[in-house]
Amino acid sequence: MTDTTGAALNLSEVRRLRGGAIVFDEGQPVRQFHLLLSGSIRFVRLTADGSQIIVLHIPPGEMFGIGTALGQITHQVTAITADDSVVLSWPNALWPKFSGAYPGFVAETLRIFGNRADEMSDRVVELSTKPVEQRGLHAFGLDTGASRARDRLPSMRTDPFDS
Repeated sequence: MTDTTGAALNLSEVRRLRGGAIVFDEGQPVRQFHLLLSGSIRFVRLTADGSQIIVLHIPPGEMFGIGTALGQITHQVTAITADDSVVLSWPNALWPKFSGAYPGFVAETLRIFGNRADEMSDRVVELSTKPVEQRGLHAFGLDTGASRARDRLPSMRTDPFDS
């Protein structure tokens, strides 16, 4: 471990969280940025009717909750641990210091943000170009190749998104 890595770790808060723990809530002020050491995180959005939609999964080794870098003052999603996880957290006040002092910090943040934007874009394209029956199977987590699963769902002849 380098001196700079050790210094950054010394400034972090280490949180060991059980599966299902909320790291931060949608709409809550952005106060910290985080690094997931182990486990996994789900980003969840609430719909107008109160349903939860998983919009992204965060794997170990990635930063999350980086709203301060994007100029956000509140979280746009709720971050929930999918299983037991270890999270390092730093106060937002350290973001400018980290950005200036640690080589590659900003580049890594941009890489992560770009990958997430690409993933979300791919999901939108995938969902908008699949036939409506496949979207329904995907939404229920059923294998589109399983004819038995397809037979259990009523056939939809129209696209509910068409007006």
